[in-house]
Amino acid sequence: MQTKTANVKIISNIFAFGTGKLLLLAILLILSTSVIKAQQGSWTPLFNLPINPVSGVTHSSNEAISLLSDGSVIVESYGVDGIAYPQATGNPLVCNLTTPPPIVTHTGTEREKYFGETVRGTRQYDTLSHEFLLKDSIYVFHKFSEDTTWMHINTDDRIYIDFYNFCKNENIGKFEKVEKLIKDTSNTSTQAASDTNSIIISQRQIELNKKIVNSIYLNKLRYEKVNIGKQYIYASYDSVLLFDVAIQNPLLGGNAVYQARTMMFIEVYDDGYHSTRSHLINYNSTVIPPVFDLYPNPNNGNFILKYHISEKEDAQLCIYDITGRLLKKYELKTDETQINVNAYELEAGTYLYSIMVNSALKEANKIVIIK
Repeated sequence: MQTKTANVKIISNIFAFGTGKLLLLAILLILSTSVIKAQQGSWTPLFNLPINPVSGVTHSSNEAISLLSDGSVIVESYGVDGIAYPQATGNPLVCNLTTPPPIVTHTGTEREKYFGETVRGTRQYDTLSHEFLLKDSIYVFHKFSEDTTWMHINTDDRIYIDFYNFCKNENIGKFEKVEKLIKDTSNTSTQAASDTNSIIISQRQIELNKKIVNSIYLNKLRYEKVNIGKQYIYASYDSVLLFDVAIQNPLLGGNAVYQARTMMFIEVYDDGYHSTRSHLINYNSTVIPPVFDLYPNPNNGNFILKYHISEKEDAQLCIYDITGRLLKKYELKTDETQINVNAYELEAGTYLYSIMVNSALKEANKIVIIK
């Protein structure tokens, strides 16, 4: 029945556009018979057609035909990204398709159930709506990237395809590109990953954390590729940045928080689904005693650090800007238990501080200056 319906549409097109094109259309009818008889939802590459005699439009070489459930056909353009973009229905005139898309195995009901609210932006969140929406969008984008057939099911495809393309051109897609390049073991891919990561403009804390962790991990990866068998030692400012990400709550900081903890060998207890607090359990398998206390925080650039170190220890308080650039460094004297810091010249904003003892990181956190 579907074959008959599709053939009727083709014959209608023949009479509609005059006898001058009858011969060419008749040839196309014969050549497209294999497509008309194909299974529902199947794709079949045909032949190069430089000009569509119906529309007079020159066709590209990446178009394909799909048979719909009602017997009609649809011309689609199969892009280099593996996504099919619908063009015009009821037209059997197509061009060659070198790599047909995979056969659709999902249903529209499944897709709407799993991804509909996220794609349409209708999902409601009780708290942290921006963070959860971003996480859900990342999840859906990854699923669509892994299996493009989720986007080619029925007439609602367009909204899912648009969602995918939007994410691909935003930071979500850029970070996925970095991840794919990291998995590639070639040196050129490592550099390409660094270049891509460096131009990403982070708009949320989750994205900033991801960019920081990617950057430090890529530095480590480059070093280990050149110095085979040697252990990479994080620079002090890298340790500060990683530590700051690691002690965040993953609900606000994203998956990069877990990556930072793994890289720093840090265990953190996150208390509560809605909590934004994290408590340090251990660092490098050693419990850190509470021997450092910086207050007030926030402050106006004048603050106090109370500490306790032994006579044989060499300790420093370092202050960095948010990019990890060292701004101030203070020696902590072993015969004293506190230092009064006067940093009025620092502008209002968020900074990072670290306490290094015998070149080992003992504490790192944020300090906020208000003026």
